[in-house]
Amino acid sequence: MTAPSAQVRQEFESLLEQDQSRTGQVYRLTRRGMTPPQIAKELGVSTSGFVSNARTIARGLTEGHVPSGPTAAQQVLSFVQRVATDRSLSDEAQQYLADQAAALERAAGEQPTTRSPDTARTRSRSAEGSLRSRVEAEVRRRTRELVTRINDETGLEAYDYRVVVSSERPLDAVVRLIRWRGDEGTFGELMQRGRRDLTLDNAVVQWSQDLPLTTDLVEEAAARIEWLS
Repeated sequence: MTAPSAQVRQEFESLLEQDQSRTGQVYRLTRRGMTPPQIAKELGVSTSGFVSNARTIARGLTEGHVPSGPTAAQQVLSFVQRVATDRSLSDEAQQYLADQAAALERAAGEQPTTRSPDTARTRSRSAEGSLRSRVEAEVRRRTRELVTRINDETGLEAYDYRVVVSSERPLDAVVRLIRWRGDEGTFGELMQRGRRDLTLDNAVVQWSQDLPLTTDLVEEAAARIEWLS
């Protein structure tokens, strides 16, 4: 993906100068020459891992950077999609965002395999596919509600959780987020604020009571909460 024109980049930079999310905050402090530890201290966060994520998101917007990792690509995609709803942007900027979103979707997505199974297998997989579709629709709905609650109660944008809502395969997106070890992203920020109840990990454990989520996924979610509690 090529970088935006100077005019379009100026539009994006102006937007980031006004953006009140963590990405906007990190962008402005970075422009002031602050290091990650300094930025974390300025924002009252005990660790600086989130700075790298926010910078990657900003680069995705202003430089056309497409991360190679699917999780990072989905984070940038979620932010780009939000920016695209700004009607004050020029037609050129909107077209650039559409092209950037397409590139990010390719970087974050997975190509489905195609086979020619016999009739019995086709029926079996059709039933499995129908169940998965219903579960994914419910996971997407519940995650959307979780993201709204996080924003209402903490002010966090939860860009990485928004990936689940926008993904064509929300269950796969959940798995990648749960297996993304460390204290970065929304999970880390919520744990630092003592709001483990709002983490996606906690939600997965709760959802397993009425959704057919895999045992491995639920156990990993529960273990990660305990690991950083």
